[in-house]
Amino acid sequence: MLDRKPTIDLILGIIRTELDLNENQIVIYNQKALIPPASVGLWVAVQYVFGKPFSNRIEHASSGTDEDPKLESTQDYSVEEHYNVLVLSYDESALARKEEVQMALQSDYAQQVQEANSFSLSKIGDIQDVSEVEASARLFRFDIPVVALAWYQKKKKVDFFDNYQGTIQTEQAALEFTQKTEE
Repeated sequence: MLDRKPTIDLILGIIRTELDLNENQIVIYNQKALIPPASVGLWVAVQYVFGKPFSNRIEHASSGTDEDPKLESTQDYSVEEHYNVLVLSYDESALARKEEVQMALQSDYAQQVQEANSFSLSKIGDIQDVSEVEASARLFRFDIPVVALAWYQKKKKVDFFDNYQGTIQTEQAALEFTQKTEE
């Protein structure tokens, strides 16, 4: 289990909080969410595009006693993650509020979330108009790329065996054995 939420969940939380959106107005892209009706106004989807890992290491530490040894592994993973924030609406709210997404990602609240969760968001991203005709209505849609440098850590107990038991099967018989590792 990771020690913190995935970066995409943290980005969703920052945008939701700073733009004062409800749960139905912001989603992870491609979760079978339908574009809401015009009455909803602004709608945001955050898409994970790709990640470029630049570090993945594992360390082991022992604790416990000689009679009851314990071994724990700690895995650290550093990655450059690329996201796309989609800002959509049938009315003009996406057109009017698209800049708020970038401001949200650089707000005081965003800085606090980044520091508390060991990741960093890019300062500036282009805003690209990719509006399209959706049936008979124009859908205002803007794409905003966001790059995050993220660090994940995972700790877990490692099984430690100093007694081995087994069975050796030969053509004549099955031989059972127990072996204790001695220092």
